[in-house]
Amino acid sequence: MFPRDLTDRDEPEVPETKARRLMELRLMQNNLLNMAHGPLYSARGIEDWLQLWQTMPALSLHHNNVLYASFALSATHLLRSSPNDDELYTARQNYYVLALREQRKECAHLNAQNTEAVCMTSLLILRNSFAMMQERSLDKYTPPIEWLKMGRGAAAVMWKASAVVTPELPTSFKFFLDSYQRVLAEQAVQQDVDKPFSDVFAKIVEQQPDVEDQQAYRKTLSYINSLQKAIHNSEPLFVVSRMLQAFPMIIPAHFVDLVEEQDLYALVVLAYYFGIPAQIDDHFWWLKGSAQATQRTALKEIQAINVQVQEQCGSMMSWPLMQAEQGGRSSR
Repeated sequence: MFPRDLTDRDEPEVPETKARRLMELRLMQNNLLNMAHGPLYSARGIEDWLQLWQTMPALSLHHNNVLYASFALSATHLLRSSPNDDELYTARQNYYVLALREQRKECAHLNAQNTEAVCMTSLLILRNSFAMMQERSLDKYTPPIEWLKMGRGAAAVMWKASAVVTPELPTSFKFFLDSYQRVLAEQAVQQDVDKPFSDVFAKIVEQQPDVEDQQAYRKTLSYINSLQKAIHNSEPLFVVSRMLQAFPMIIPAHFVDLVEEQDLYALVVLAYYFGIPAQIDDHFWWLKGSAQATQRTALKEIQAINVQVQEQCGSMMSWPLMQAEQGGRSSR
């Protein structure tokens, strides 16, 4: 569960006041200085990817879903250094709910005029959903189902968007859309499961005879395998992070169901996924969590899953635990 239950029952009140205007200026300034135009993207992104992020503020002036999603993500970024700022926290919660609401409205009428805004909002919401994991209490482990389900929705949006792309859309957006659709298409035929992922899959198969479940584990491990290959092959970090973000868009729906049921083998596979961001999270604020090493998102998730599965599946957890302990020291 996230810090507050964000559902359709929420009715955020964001009146037009001086305080609201100042907060939105603060969030937009942070977006421009530290996110869209900041050193992270200019240092690691290629030209089309950088241009895409730089057009986000202008796009948000015409589409409320982009505007609110941008504000929510910017607030989450600021909360990393100001975790006790109640005003900022409330603003983040409100804008997150508003972004989800506006996104649903736009998705119901996807067309050439709003496809860029809808796709970019999906990206912002999915990134924010991952970043907010760091704030979860893991005293009793519950898997990040909201993030996984957000990814399923984002994947559907990406596929639908391809049908309404027009020549007038920016080249940078077409690059963005092509890059995600290529990942989706490649994974449909991706079957490789190398060590250590083949080893854990073999152990799972020994104990779980259900064929449908086995297929879900294998397909998910196959994608995690491709992530590890990208790191080993020295792919640019922004490419690896994009593949990481696509994880909930790629994995089988049945695997998400298994995670929601807290199936122990699905949780083990999920821990292997978190072993990937554990290797590069020093480079991306939304992957890492807070500045405190003990609060790193991947580390927290892996350790909490280990407690949950230890009695029956503890022998399968050595690789993700090793990645959690090594952390950024294993990254480039």
